[in-house]
Amino acid sequence: MEGLPAHTSVSIDFLLAVIDSWDGLGVTNVGPDIFEVLVDGTLVFAAGYNNFDAADQSAVRGTQLAYDVPLGFGNWNDAAYDMTSVAALHGIAHSSSSMTVQFRFANPQGIDDESFALENLRISVNDGTVPEPSMLALLGAGLAGLGLRRRRI
Repeated sequence: MEGLPAHTSVSIDFLLAVIDSWDGLGVTNVGPDIFEVLVDGTLVFAAGYNNFDAADQSAVRGTQLAYDVPLGFGNWNDAAYDMTSVAALHGIAHSSSSMTVQFRFANPQGIDDESFALENLRISVNDGTVPEPSMLALLGAGLAGLGLRRRRI
């Protein structure tokens, strides 16, 4: 991406489909099967996924939408995850006007055996400013304070 506005960090949100025979972290002859996200070449997120044994993965708790179900991608059952709540993907320090984001399957077998899909990808830049309260909210707080003070007198 080029021509980004001034910002101090970025956030990445998406849905992740883990497709086909992801073998997890413990199977050494065909794994580990790890999904990674890099920003400008720096690893910001990595987790292992397993579509056969949920105990042999490092998926972030609370992100799983579906597990061991056919999502229509291939011969094996699949899994789906909502990555919008993953802390590692929010507030990523970044201030350049350009950015490269990579989504990568890290496995010695390569992507021919397993795959992944992304949906609802949203990349946001955060400028670090805190929105100012509206004038009406300030006025209301002031009046409430005067009312409380008047009661005490």
